[in-house]
Amino acid sequence: MRLKLKKFQKSPTPDELQTFVGNKRNKLWIWTAVNHKQAGILAWVVGDRSAETFKFLWFIPHSAL
Repeated sequence: MRLKLKKFQKSPTPDELQTFVGNKRNKLWIWTAVNHKQAGILAWVVGDRSAETFKFLWFIPHSAL
């Protein structure tokens, strides 16, 4: 378990926030990639909650760390 945790911390951490525009039927998701070793957000994307939207953040190179 401990090795997996260390390995996970070396990569950007994804996070999501649900919001809406106009009314609650118009849901949007704000996806972020955060590096906990330095302040700030590495990347973000706004869209639905599909894998297609998240794919952009999934392929952030580890060199961005």
